[in-house]
Amino acid sequence: MSENVLYLSSKYTKSVVYEKSAFFVASKGFRHKKRQIPNYEIMFVTNGVLYYQEGQRQYELSKGDVFIASPNITHFGYYPSEEGASFYWVHYFLTDANAVRFDNGYFHIRDDIRLLQLFKQLLHIANSNIYPLEALNQTVALILAEISVGSMTQGGKNEKLDEISAWICSQTDGRLLKVFDVEERFGAQVHRLWKANGSASNMSLNDYIIAQRLELAKRYLLSTNIYIKEIAARLGYNSPDNFVKFFKYHEHITPGEFRNGYYNTLIHNR
Repeated sequence: MSENVLYLSSKYTKSVVYEKSAFFVASKGFRHKKRQIPNYEIMFVTNGVLYYQEGQRQYELSKGDVFIASPNITHFGYYPSEEGASFYWVHYFLTDANAVRFDNGYFHIRDDIRLLQLFKQLLHIANSNIYPLEALNQTVALILAEISVGSMTQGGKNEKLDEISAWICSQTDGRLLKVFDVEERFGAQVHRLWKANGSASNMSLNDYIIAQRLELAKRYLLSTNIYIKEIAARLGYNSPDNFVKFFKYHEHITPGEFRNGYYNTLIHNR
C-alpha cells in the first residue's frame, strides 16, 4: 500500500468530539458490516487481518495498521476475517473538517506500543463513567497525534522532512527545543524546506515544535502521577512556573487543572 501522512492543523485538538469506542475480537467468518456513518472511525488492528473496503478501494489491514474511515462513504468487509482477528475502534466528529487531513485512510504504524497504550487509556476513561467528555476528546486527539507522528516517520512524501520531524519528536523530551536548535542541526534552509513541502502537520516549524511539546506534556499528565515540577524539568524548563505559563497560554487551563479534571492513572502494557 502507498505511504500516507496524517496532517493536523494547529487547532485540531479543539475540533475533536468523541462519540464511542470499543475493543473487538472477531468470531469465525466476521465481515465488517456495510454502512455509511456521519462521523469518522479509527480502526487499529492488533491481531489477524481485516479485509476492508471504503468506496472502491480495498485494504488488507494487519497488526500495526490503522484505518481512518471518512464520513458518508460506504465501507464494509469484502472478505471474512479469521477467528480471533482483533482491533480497537473509536468514532469521533470534527467540528472543523479541515483540522485533520489525509490522502487516504490507511496508515501503518511500525512502533505501535504507544498507540496501544492510548487506546487502552481511552477505553478506561470511556468505561469509568466519571470523566468528562473533554477527557475523551483529548485522548482521541492524542491518538490522532500518535498516528500523525507514526505516519511521518515511515518514509512519507519527503525523506528529509520526515527526518526533521522525527528528530524534533526525539528531542522534545528533556530539552526545551527551539527553532534555532533545528537550524543548527539541519541548516538555515530548514524553513524553506518545511514551507515548500507543506510542512509536517500543516504547521509552521515553531508551531510544530510547540505542538510536540504540548503532546508530550499531556502524555505525562494523563498517564503518569509524577509531580508537575518534574514534568517541567523533563520538558527542559528551569522553572515549573514557566511550564505552567506555557501550558495555560496554549490550553487555557493549568497543567494541574488538566490532570485533575481529566485523567490521572498509570498505564500498563498488555
